[in-house]
Amino acid sequence: MKKRIQAFLNSPWTITLISTTIGVYLGIFLNEHYATKAEQTRANLAFTDVLSELEDNYEDLLEWDSISVQNFEFFSQLRPYIEDYDEMVLRMHPQKMIEMRDRYPKVLIIEDTNQINDSTSLYDVTFDLDFNSQLVFIQHYEIAWSSMKNTDYVHFLDFSCIKSIEFFYRMYSYSNDLRSKWLQALMNQDFSAETLDQILGEWRMENQMNQLLIKSYPEIEKVLEECK
Repeated sequence: MKKRIQAFLNSPWTITLISTTIGVYLGIFLNEHYATKAEQTRANLAFTDVLSELEDNYEDLLEWDSISVQNFEFFSQLRPYIEDYDEMVLRMHPQKMIEMRDRYPKVLIIEDTNQINDSTSLYDVTFDLDFNSQLVFIQHYEIAWSSMKNTDYVHFLDFSCIKSIEFFYRMYSYSNDLRSKWLQALMNQDFSAETLDQILGEWRMENQMNQLLIKSYPEIEKVLEECK
């Protein structure tokens, strides 16, 4: 029996069969290995695009936050002194107006002044607000992340990575919605006590959201670094 088995194993036909079988399985393994490796490489490139997009959004947010906070403070301080919303007339003490002009020399423009008494004047004013940021016209980008989510590359990320990225993009989206809403109302200049209070309320919420994003980014950045 041993001789038959040994003869079978040593026969050219058996050797060819075994070699061919091993070659086929080895080829399948290598194909799958290199295909997976290629997919991983493409997934890494897609993830790099996501990180770059998040970084760009963060830089845009820092620039916008500085502009937004300053303009919000200006309007918040001005709000109690508005006498006429249609003509934008302010009623305030002359010394207070001097302080406002000193603090916001490029923003507050006095068109006309009517002194009521020594402690009160009416000021017909206009504003030259600085909204020099692309976020006024273009919302935070979500191109890279939306593209990656629609592919199998997202499966190469663990859940903590996906959760952190999705959290940040949802926060950006909420910030975009708030900004778009109050900016549109502000640009329309259809002011009243009620509409201006609503604008300031939504503006404040956006500023708070932006501050949360800015403060959260370093921690989320650490999580994202571990995802690479």
